[in-house]
Amino acid sequence: MITPPPPPPPSPPSTTTASSTTTTTTTTTTTATQQKQQQQQQQQQQQQEEEEEEEEEEEEEEEEEEEEEEEEEE
Repeated sequence: MITPPPPPPPSPPSTTTASSTTTTTTTTTTTATQQKQQQQQQQQQQQQEEEEEEEEEEEEEEEEEEEEEEEEEE
């Protein structure tokens, strides 16, 4: 009789968030070429979001400067 191996110890609770685990599962099922496309798309989205945020900040600063000029005229 071969003795069965002991059961593996319970794995510690994962500290990673659910969003990160879902991305890994989707990429594992896709092929290498699809993975590259997905990565490129994600990077482009991040860059666009950052640029939009910067533009909004610049617009707010310009508005503040205009208000200050109007006050000085009075």
